Amino acid sequence: MENQIKYFFLLLIFTQLISLYISAQDINNYNEKGLSAYSSGNYLEALDYFNVLISLNPDVAESYSNRGLTYKSLGNYNKAIADFNKAIALNHSLESAYVNRSTVFILLKKYLNAIEDCNIAIKLNSQSYVAFNNRATANSYLGNYEEAIIDFETTLQIDSTYAMAHYSLASVYILMGDLISACKYLHNANNLGYNEAKKLIDFYCSEDYLLHEANKYYSENNYKLCITNLSQYINKNPNSLEAYSLRSLSYLKLYDFDNAKKDVLTILKIQPNSSEGYFLLGSIENLQGANLESINHYNFGLSLDSLNSQGYLGRGMVKYDMGNLKEAILDFDKAIFLDTNNAEAYYYRGSANYYTTNVFIGCLDMKKSIELGLQVNDSFNELDCQTIINQNRLKNSNNESNNDRGLGVSTKNKSKY
Repeated sequence: MENQIKYFFLLLIFTQLISLYISAQDINNYNEKGLSAYSSGNYLEALDYFNVLISLNPDVAESYSNRGLTYKSLGNYNKAIADFNKAIALNHSLESAYVNRSTVFILLKKYLNAIEDCNIAIKLNSQSYVAFNNRATANSYLGNYEEAIIDFETTLQIDSTYAMAHYSLASVYILMGDLISACKYLHNANNLGYNEAKKLIDFYCSEDYLLHEANKYYSENNYKLCITNLSQYINKNPNSLEAYSLRSLSYLKLYDFDNAKKDVLTILKIQPNSSEGYFLLGSIENLQGANLESINHYNFGLSLDSLNSQGYLGRGMVKYDMGNLKEAILDFDKAIFLDTNNAEAYYYRGSANYYTTNVFIGCLDMKKSIELGLQVNDSFNELDCQTIINQNRLKNSNNESNNDRGLGVSTKNKSKY
């Protein structure tokens, strides 16, 4: 009996040793085959290998992390999270599990959870460029663009060949409206073989698009971004009068007179007889308080183009600022004659008339400017003018009625004549 018990225990120990030997061999074999299948995109095959691997040894954290990554690639995010949780429970220092789980959190739009995982991964490994990249991605989705840029740049400092980081950083700059920086990183991504970058380069980095965006930003009063796009456009088109003109106007809106004048002088160097260049110069000098110089430049510009509505409007505005309202009105008349939809000319002519006792005429002009879409700040004028217009209409109506009675014509039968 004693010998039988000994034999049983020896057999059990031998079986366990054989099992351990086979498991060690199989674990290495299945792990290599699983990783190879995953790298080849054969995710279902990889999943089979990792399942067997875990059944042979359910206490290896890396196996769960790899299977979780496979589930992620198959679109089964819940099972992926469960495997990453198990991997972290088995090994709290497994950086890859935190990084991989952050990727799934981003896909699930759980950006704060993703950032938390990336923070842990970076503490475990300060050179984890994927963790920096994922944290940047999560922040970009949250609208934290500055934080995202810092992390994307850190990613590229660690690995400058990481094409996705170049592409993602370009995407953030696009969202910020900085196409100069965006195009730089798009070209980097494209050169590294990231195919999606070419599509964005064709769309965002074309010269026509830069000019289109600049005009859009100007209309939205976003003059800094307008200047940014125009500067990129001018680098490629150094003789574009349109670009210099719009950039000069943008500088003018920001009261950057030096740069505004610099662009105007460039326009006049390219085209010495540019009436628009002289009008811009007059506008700058008007804002600087040099009204006489301003008038001289408007006069010269109008001598080059006597049919330019904006030229008369600009000169009229200078005269308006100087208090020469009657002379200003003559210029506004000319501007409106040349362009009947010149809303600013109506407004300033109306304002000039309003303050030279022609209140009713002034009100009609200001009302017309608003009808043409001009946005005015002094809305009290609109209210006052509407009252004056209504009073004048009532007065005219009463006068007309009195005239009819004086002629012995009945208002009832007036429509017959």
